[in-house]
Amino acid sequence: MVVTLEPCRHHGKTPPCTEAILSAGIRRVVIGVADPTPEAGGGAARLREAGVEVHMGVREEVCRELIADFLVWQRENRAWLILKLVSTLDGRIATRTGHSQWIDGETSRAEVHALRARIGACGGAVLVGGNTLYADNPRLTARVACSDGELIQPLTCVLTSRLPAPSDDLHLVRRPAGRSLFLCPQECAGSTEAEALRATGILVAGLPAGSMG
Repeated sequence: MVVTLEPCRHHGKTPPCTEAILSAGIRRVVIGVADPTPEAGGGAARLREAGVEVHMGVREEVCRELIADFLVWQRENRAWLILKLVSTLDGRIATRTGHSQWIDGETSRAEVHALRARIGACGGAVLVGGNTLYADNPRLTARVACSDGELIQPLTCVLTSRLPAPSDDLHLVRRPAGRSLFLCPQECAGSTEAEALRATGILVAGLPAGSMG
């Protein structure tokens, strides 16, 4: 058996993977990355104790990249972040007049849509700032399906100190109910503007003071 992450040895929502491996009679297990969680770790030792041949750390760097989101979540208790940035060779992201469409090409835009589709498929979100919302009026949708043909849109999030009105002609305001989230200061989240957005199905959440800097 060849696995990316070390088989668990604890009872969680399911029984231990190590016991399933032993019950199946598998005699050799190749593992990419040791499980970093104290509760689930130690599966390799359990298998060795039972006489299974275990090879740990095989193609570890590649495997770490595959499960980077899981490792960051377990070790740092935060989300895995991907920065999408397009700039000119001299480091600009727009012209002097503010125009940014299009600095990149069709190939890179297709890759971005495919990435959004994968983010949507795993229940993730795409985040922009308030300036981007008002300047670019982005859709932040995936227009290229995942390899399995499924197309699930990611949650769209906006970090802003100025909430739009429900009547504003913005794509993220007109998305289906529950698919747009506006993150703003606590006092802004309790405003009449926030309540007006919530009434249309848009999610609004307040952030603690100092967390938006």
